[in-house]
Amino acid sequence: MSTRGFLIFTVLQTLKVLSFAFWDPSHNAYLSNAVEEAERGKVFGNLHGLKGILVFPASLMGAYLYETFGFREVFTASSALSLLTLILAFRIREER
Repeated sequence: MSTRGFLIFTVLQTLKVLSFAFWDPSHNAYLSNAVEEAERGKVFGNLHGLKGILVFPASLMGAYLYETFGFREVFTASSALSLLTLILAFRIREER
C-alpha cells in the first residue's frame, strides 16, 4: 500500500469511527425512550446479542469479498448497506 493509499484508508477509518460515535448514543437514547422501562434489558440484550451473532459471518463475508473482488467492491458494498441504514433510519418517526 502506498503512503497516499494508507492516508486515505486512515481518513476512511476515522470517518467510520465518527459515524459509530454519533450512531450508538443516539440509537441507545432512542431505544430507551421508545421501550418501556421493564422491557429495556430484554430489548438491549436481544439487540446486542444479534449484533454479536452477525459480526462473525460479516467478517468472513468481508474477507471473501476482498479476496475475490478487492477493496473497492467491499467499500461499495459497505457504503450501500450504510446508505440503506440511513434511508431506513430517516423513516423512523420520533414522538416528541
